[in-house]
Amino acid sequence: MRARFAHTPRRAVLCIAAVSLLAAACSAGAEEAIREPTSAPSDASRISSEGAPGDEFPAEVVNSWGVTSVEGYLDIDRRQTTDEPYDPPAGVLRMATLMSMVSLPLDGRVRESQAIVVGTVVAISNPHYNSVDGGFWHEPTYARRSILQDVTIEVERVLGDTAELTGAGGAQKESIVVTIWGGQIVVTFDDSLDPESLPENVEPGDMYVERVIPNVEVAEGDRVLVFLSMQMMPWFGAPMNSEMPWAQKPVEPCSDQPVGTKVIVYGVWHHLGAADQHITVTERAVTLEELAALAPEAQDAAFAERAVTFDELEALADASLGQSLEDPSAPLGIGNGWPSVDDHPPPLCYTRHPPAPPPDHTHPELEN
Repeated sequence: MRARFAHTPRRAVLCIAAVSLLAAACSAGAEEAIREPTSAPSDASRISSEGAPGDEFPAEVVNSWGVTSVEGYLDIDRRQTTDEPYDPPAGVLRMATLMSMVSLPLDGRVRESQAIVVGTVVAISNPHYNSVDGGFWHEPTYARRSILQDVTIEVERVLGDTAELTGAGGAQKESIVVTIWGGQIVVTFDDSLDPESLPENVEPGDMYVERVIPNVEVAEGDRVLVFLSMQMMPWFGAPMNSEMPWAQKPVEPCSDQPVGTKVIVYGVWHHLGAADQHITVTERAVTLEELAALAPEAQDAAFAERAVTFDELEALADASLGQSLEDPSAPLGIGNGWPSVDDHPPPLCYTRHPPAPPPDHTHPELEN
């Protein structure tokens, strides 16, 4: 097998929306650009093995692109979202650098959330792609391939909910699954593929480890407070939603294949101690312009903070949870928290960036 390295970070079209609403989308789109295929393989896929109990996606997926594998995660006892069991020099590595987002003040965060929960992380899924089988896919212009992990939170307390994320009709769910961005996946391309359909610097038969830095660092057993919201997300092979930009046919010379849409639950996370009954929050918002001005002295920038009890937070949620959304019970999307595509047209094609050095992985004991 041939091994090559190509690194070119990129941003997703979802970053066209308000920064405070779309930190997740920008994180998901921080992967690097690759060349558009001239003729993509079919969507047909087959599952070749079963995943761990409770996982929606198996540890290995065989589809028309080749083999997508995350079997290295099966040997990790206490999962963390930052686990990296694969040694990057095994093949072509694509590394993403996630964009740092400015935190909203507490009242703004509440207005833009649909539920607030306190709970304990009890499971973290194997990483998977945003596709119906969890396997690799090659993206068109208005969508981005993302690596995701699903974090299961055992619910201790619900501080507010406008979208029935934590239960319906007064019946509270015991747990809720929240999607985060990031992880490591090994992809081996099929020998029979047309080289013109593959990413740049990759040939049929090549293997690579794709890595995206997680936007959330949590481990099984962590106690957390999470501000939740539903979000529309591009999902290869899912049903189309004509209002989403990735459902539109792109302009030449880019790929002409639209992508479907799936609703996920996204969260803004706060770590808690075992006995914590409060969180610490910033009291003021900082604009991107202010942040840019502070950049040279960022290490010295301090912001006022205050403690907020869960009871105070629950009262704030009762008064204003979801008020920034046109429909606080519907997923975030065009017309409900996101600006229209007409107001913020997506870029025509990807831009390319210089390569970045491969990182060390976090589990050397699992090497080979």
